[in-house]
Amino acid sequence: MKTHQTAVESNRSVSANLTDGVVEKLRAYFFRYPNTRPKSACRAVNLDPRRYAATARVIKHRVRKMWGGANVQADPLRSLSAVHRQLFYLCGGVPYGPILDAMVRIAKSGCNRENVWFFSNNQNRQLNFRCRELAIRILPTTRRLEVLCRVQGMPATEIREKFRDIMSLTLSGHLPADYDIPHVAEQLAWKLIPIERHRRFEFPAGPHYRLRFYENTFGLVIQHDLSENMNQQEAIEKIPPWILDLIQAIERLSEDQRELKQRTQQVINILETLALTPEHERITRLDSAKPE
Repeated sequence: MKTHQTAVESNRSVSANLTDGVVEKLRAYFFRYPNTRPKSACRAVNLDPRRYAATARVIKHRVRKMWGGANVQADPLRSLSAVHRQLFYLCGGVPYGPILDAMVRIAKSGCNRENVWFFSNNQNRQLNFRCRELAIRILPTTRRLEVLCRVQGMPATEIREKFRDIMSLTLSGHLPADYDIPHVAEQLAWKLIPIERHRRFEFPAGPHYRLRFYENTFGLVIQHDLSENMNQQEAIEKIPPWILDLIQAIERLSEDQRELKQRTQQVINILETLALTPEHERITRLDSAKPE
């Protein structure tokens, strides 16, 4: 007991004799990596572990206590900005024939600037188009078309409308007379399928956070508390609520299909019986089945 009291007093005396810069270094480090060992923290901030390990141990205890031990006290992370870098691709690619040939001819006479189709300088000879809202890329060898939205939070309907207007203006006067250009542009716009988008989140000042944004959609919760090491990230996997509803709907559908199959089999049996029964007996049975 006396030895423990002496150690505590020595820790306090060491902490009291430290400069504010050393304390701030250790405190800032433990805010970021609260599970680091005191000696490792000293080495990370270029301090002598033999001299400052005791102080680092005290600062680590204070930081952990201030942040509530292993419980996440910070508010859930919220979206910092709207969805950005939305990426779409054209299902089926650019159609072979006059449409693809027209795009290639238009890009040959273009240059690298906005609102103009042009070829890239790489070996793929990619076709490019960019404006304030969209950036379009076409790979002629595979006919793959990608559309990158350059405006944050732009709805998919507006992206398709802008792509339709671009294609309609581009193909105007470059297709055979029997092609309905507005109809072609509309059909291409409706084939755009979203494949990727980015979203940023703002982290709190402390080392603890919990991201629940995708809990109801993907069943994923990402959090960081004092239970992980400094190089670990914890992810909680759950079953999204919509999956349970989907399973129940599939079960109801399968029950309806089984009942429909039974009814169909009964009708088939009746038809087979009527087909094997002589005509005068069928008439007699039908007459007896009529209500009086």
